[in-house]
Amino acid sequence: MRAYLSSRKPSRARRLDPGNHEFDYGWTEVQRFNKIAHFPIVNANIVNAQGQHLMRDPWIIKTVGGIRVAVIGVVLAISLGIL
Repeated sequence: MRAYLSSRKPSRARRLDPGNHEFDYGWTEVQRFNKIAHFPIVNANIVNAQGQHLMRDPWIIKTVGGIRVAVIGVVLAISLGIL
C-alpha cells in the first residue's frame, strides 16, 4: 500500500479496497494510509473489537453515465483469518 499511495496522483486513483497484503505493516499503518489518501479506501467488513469500521468509508456512491453506482469494499472471509 505504501508504494500504491506514493505512486498515485489524486486524479488517477478512484478508490482502493484493501486486501490482506495491505495489512502487512499492521492495522495502525492502514489507518494512517486511510487518513492521508487522496481517494476513498472502502471496506464494509473490517471492524475493530468495538465493531467500528476501520476504513473511512464502508462504501461510496458514484454517478457513472447518469446512473448511481455503489462501490462496496469487502475482504473475503478466508482473508479475515489471516488478518
